[in-house]
Amino acid sequence: NGSQHNFTNFLTESVDHLGIGDHVLHVYANNTLGDVHVKDVTFAVGGPYFKEGTNTTIWSEIRTGSNISLKCSVRKSLPPVTELEMIPPAGNESNWIIKRNGTHSIEMVITNATSKMNTRNITCTARNGIGTAQLVYQNFVGGPPDKVTASVDIVVTDDKANFSITVSDNSSAPAKKILVYLKGTTDKTQHHSTFTTPINKSQHHFHFTL
Repeated sequence: NGSQHNFTNFLTESVDHLGIGDHVLHVYANNTLGDVHVKDVTFAVGGPYFKEGTNTTIWSEIRTGSNISLKCSVRKSLPPVTELEMIPPAGNESNWIIKRNGTHSIEMVITNATSKMNTRNITCTARNGIGTAQLVYQNFVGGPPDKVTASVDIVVTDDKANFSITVSDNSSAPAKKILVYLKGTTDKTQHHSTFTTPINKSQHHFHFTL
């Protein structure tokens, strides 16, 4: 109903479906009287791409004393990867080694993990002369969340009970889930609810009704 129309539409396509190489996006406009070619946009899918995740951060929780393996595997790249490196944590700890499989994969093996890793990121970088990809491992070495407190408000009406729970978490490794378990004393009725919590927040609020 006007001479100008502005709109934005987002189209997402998986890299695996596209395949690596050059691609062309064609834009057309049409009505009942015919089609008009509007524009072509050429783009390249070249990577590199890691199997474990590209340009992202992986958070891992590790029990003290464990042996762990952190791996970065090149999944796709055009042209092929020419540089692949893993930057180890700062310090002179002797409990890790790096294993390399050419420019296809690289792996850090850590034995007897300690809390010294908690403030140190481990970064993988792949380059192919056109693009660069990174993968960052953030690790917490320790035990279960140990600094969690909760306040609970309960309102019981004629036909329902409302529960409002605020959880504060100041643990070094914050909780990922909060489990609420309710057990009746007379009819032995049991209820439970599980809430997933974001790891970058120290306070969470939940509300549910039974």
